[in-house]
Amino acid sequence: ASRNYEFTHSLIKAALGRGELSSEFASEELTMGLLGIVNIYVMGFLVNSSLKLDSHTAERIVHLFLRGAGKHER
Repeated sequence: ASRNYEFTHSLIKAALGRGELSSEFASEELTMGLLGIVNIYVMGFLVNSSLKLDSHTAERIVHLFLRGAGKHER
């Protein structure tokens, strides 16, 4: 688990450094947020195996993390 956290944290720190993510949150908060979303999806799959953990789901998780759930103008 620590290795996954550190890898994800390094990616988020790099994205923050490039200005690709909001500096409103610390890199640790962003890492925990993303990994928390992933964890909930995995737990859901373990309870209900009809849920899919595939590349489409992974893309949707990342999209949710990057865009958030707030209303956006299209």
